[in-house]
Amino acid sequence: MSPLEKYWESPLVQSRLGDEKVARLVVAYSGGADSLALLHVAVKAQTKPVVALHINHGLHQDADHWQALCEAQCKALAIPITCISVSVQQSGSLEENARNARYAAFADFLRHDDLILLAHHADDQLETAFFNLLRGSAVPGVLGMPIERPVGAALLFRPLLGLPRSVLQAYCQQHELSWVEDTANQDTSYDRGYLRHEVLPALKQRWPDAALTLGRAVDRDNDMRQLLESIAKNDLESCRQDHGLRVQMLLDLSHLRRENLMRAWIIEAGFTHPTKNLLRSVFDDLLTAGEHAEPLVWWKDFEIRRFNNAIYLLRKDSATLPGDAVCFDASLPLSLGVGTLRCVSHTGGGLLTADTNLSVRGRVGGEKIQLHGKTRTLKKILQEQGVPPWLRDKLPLVYCDDVLVAIPGIQRWRVQPLVASGYSTESHEQGLSLWFEEN
Repeated sequence: MSPLEKYWESPLVQSRLGDEKVARLVVAYSGGADSLALLHVAVKAQTKPVVALHINHGLHQDADHWQALCEAQCKALAIPITCISVSVQQSGSLEENARNARYAAFADFLRHDDLILLAHHADDQLETAFFNLLRGSAVPGVLGMPIERPVGAALLFRPLLGLPRSVLQAYCQQHELSWVEDTANQDTSYDRGYLRHEVLPALKQRWPDAALTLGRAVDRDNDMRQLLESIAKNDLESCRQDHGLRVQMLLDLSHLRRENLMRAWIIEAGFTHPTKNLLRSVFDDLLTAGEHAEPLVWWKDFEIRRFNNAIYLLRKDSATLPGDAVCFDASLPLSLGVGTLRCVSHTGGGLLTADTNLSVRGRVGGEKIQLHGKTRTLKKILQEQGVPPWLRDKLPLVYCDDVLVAIPGIQRWRVQPLVASGYSTESHEQGLSLWFEEN
């Protein structure tokens, strides 16, 4: 029995493969030696149906030829293969864009009872850990690839992280298997290629077990991250205020726990991992700002703002209301780029439905509205209503001819809709409540 086959029978691998919730093993098959060894041993020792999934990125001139070889290999193994062509964004990091396209294809293909197997091994883990260390990953500890994680409705599993690349290649040679050689893997102009061919060979010559040693460090630090995540989860629950975090509760935490909480909060919302400098600027610029200040910290795809003794995490958005008035049919939702204006019909209160000549405009400054017989400035009303400062210029205003007749409510912020004097219904009349839903 080969080292790969012995490893395949280990409790670490079999405990996951034998899970009764798993109905099908899906092998991510590129055609290279690593994924071919994984596919072959999975088919040879299969206890559940095995299918191959090939992603054609279309980035290499031989991509279609590789796909044909994968199809031929699967035919020889008598297993089904699905080939999916993806479009890879050319701007930015091509490697990262290809990865994103590949994982999106995985998520679309997989069923909830699938287990998708990837052929990453100990040398890949070594490369990943060094790559993350050198680029200054904001995640604490030595960060590598997790042995398993969710992908779409299914679970991803990397069963070969405890084996070096040489074992997989020896397995292919032993079984006289032919595999694809991607010349891009030899290109040292890429960071990973440089690590693989220039840096790590020298490292392993001095410390032959470097891959397995660093793999243990990844496992150790992953356990520590799980502990930190558990602490962050408890702290988050204590600090939450609706969809924000209470400033005073954050200030009461030590700076390490506060940064741990903030990191978890940002990641939970699906945004990019924050840097330590960013987390420190949240304390310096937001948490210690004056009570009535309107500070802002932003980075990449998100921004953090302070309002009413809480901080809020928002997606960066440069959208604005249309410059010109937009006709408004109260019977239909109105999409405005910054959000959607909707009407709810009810008896008693609200805007008179007889006022059909309605339009929507953005705020320009100096607007006034009559409420309860008194003329009030829009600026003062928005402050009193608790409309967050960053939404005040995005809130659509409803006019009848040239008269401001209604200010929509915002349920997310518990802001109630207002209707101008002379335009609201009596208790027995049918009226409209206007609500704005921000994007």
